[in-house]
Amino acid sequence: MAHDVFISHSAKDGATANAICATLEAKGIRCWVAPRDVLPGRRWAEAIVGAIEESRAMVLVFSASSNGSEQVWSEIEVAVNAGVDILPFRIEDVPLTKFMQFHIANRHWLDALTPPLRKHLKGLAEKVEKLLSTTGELEHVPAETGAPEGAGTVEPTIVEVRPKPTALRGACETARRWGDRPAVRLAALLVAAAGVAVAGILALPGLLSDGHTSIAILPPTSGPASPTVVPAETRTASTPSPSATTEPTREPSTAVAPVSTATATETAPVLQPSPTVLWRFKTDHPVWFSPAVVDGVVYIGSDYLFALDATTGAQLRRFETDYISSSPTVVDGVVYVSSFDSHVYALDVATGRQRWSFKTGERVEAPAAVVDGVVYIGSLDSYAYALDAATGEERWRFKSGDKISSSPAVVDNILYIGSRDSYVYALDAATGEERWRFLTGNWVEPPPTVAEGVVYVGSADSYVYALDAATGEQRWRFKTGDSVYSSPAVVDGVVYVGSADGYVYAVDVAIGEERWRFNTGDDVYSSPAVVDAVVYVGSGDGYVYALDAGTGEERWRFKTGDWVYSSPAVVGGVVYIGSNDGYVYALDAATGE
Repeated sequence: MAHDVFISHSAKDGATANAICATLEAKGIRCWVAPRDVLPGRRWAEAIVGAIEESRAMVLVFSASSNGSEQVWSEIEVAVNAGVDILPFRIEDVPLTKFMQFHIANRHWLDALTPPLRKHLKGLAEKVEKLLSTTGELEHVPAETGAPEGAGTVEPTIVEVRPKPTALRGACETARRWGDRPAVRLAALLVAAAGVAVAGILALPGLLSDGHTSIAILPPTSGPASPTVVPAETRTASTPSPSATTEPTREPSTAVAPVSTATATETAPVLQPSPTVLWRFKTDHPVWFSPAVVDGVVYIGSDYLFALDATTGAQLRRFETDYISSSPTVVDGVVYVSSFDSHVYALDVATGRQRWSFKTGERVEAPAAVVDGVVYIGSLDSYAYALDAATGEERWRFKSGDKISSSPAVVDNILYIGSRDSYVYALDAATGEERWRFLTGNWVEPPPTVAEGVVYVGSADSYVYALDAATGEQRWRFKTGDSVYSSPAVVDGVVYVGSADGYVYAVDVAIGEERWRFNTGDDVYSSPAVVDAVVYVGSGDGYVYALDAGTGEERWRFKTGDWVYSSPAVVGGVVYIGSNDGYVYALDAATGE
């Protein structure tokens, strides 16, 4: 199908690009965005060039990453040569490179430097509509009939409340309530890829750019939003098909180990069962983040934070702010979540009150770690923060050399976190004092995993590292074929991790040797979950996979409508996961029958 707009962006700005795509497509403006629209089997460069030449306009997500990205430069050159209008959408205030000065300095810009992003996306959509209307008749895609599955049809009434400047907690407390469902007890600390969502008859407040609080009053509907219950499907799936190319190597300490010569052969397709879809819930935005399942409730972020009944998928409540920017964490009856407005929120589950909010210099893209009454976060403003969990007051901050989009891991009073300055840091959890740092070859974005005195972490340099937790000394490193944005899972002596080369790897925890690899066919940003000897993981090819943890053999795969960057949560025999098609899925984990 033809499209109207090509969205050019750095891989690091994928969340913003997807938000732009969702906003434009909601208005019937057809978008092309990678990797979603790259057809299987087609060469990447050919797909990009063809898509740009067929577009009527390009939206450029301008940031520090795209400013120096040769891939983005190439896309701009193609657009210029094809006579495609370019509309830069600036999300970070950085000086133009000489290339950008030459090609886009004299074009009309749209700035999205101040939160909320939602406001700027609305303005962008209006500009794109106007631009397209001057280049020909704009064809709108017909809107879906009926309400989105799992969402109410009544628009909220927005009431502006002006709280006292000194605190938000005292404002409109009577309006800050969950729905009429009994309070949910949340006692367990979730791992780094946990998600949480909140709302109901009355939604909690979202912060506006002028410092005021917006309370979204949600009128009661005829009943809770209903999920779609989908029957199981059966289709042909492929067994693992590793390749002999880019064979990983093991490197103890700083010495390079010999390259492994072992190869695996392709196997013929076999009929595999598809998992039973217990339910799916439709949001109005891609679901990049990962679910948390606590006491029978699924918490997950998208355009809002949703709380869903784990058994039926029915919406229990939601929390409204700017677009969600992290997978929230749930600890001791409080949910911690971040938004594109650069705030971290602490929400009381039992009463529905916002306990506090804390503003960082830029947004927080990774979930918080909450340990011993302290909330630890990393921010794109380059700082790692420690906040008092009860009050939100800052205890300390530590400045790294670049943006932090990694989630912290806190073990034995040491905080471990990665930065885009290519370092892994170990900090004293009480004071923020640096204990050690380890230099990798590129950005460190995935959350570290700490097990048995070893820190396991991936880097955009394509390696997975095993570091001594006490000293930072490298024990081994394992090379994949591309950047590693997946957080390792360490179970029973094996490290399971995904790579942007499309493979899921199983690596010996002691010596860093490969045990098996499985080819999904596209980027694996999803972090594996390993339960009962099965590895569950999502892929950019749109599938959720279940693999035998011992052999890598595929047990089943389930196809969603778009790429899957969400990491799965497996609870009570059910796999909960989100997809960029806008759905949250609940799948039968065991047999798929």
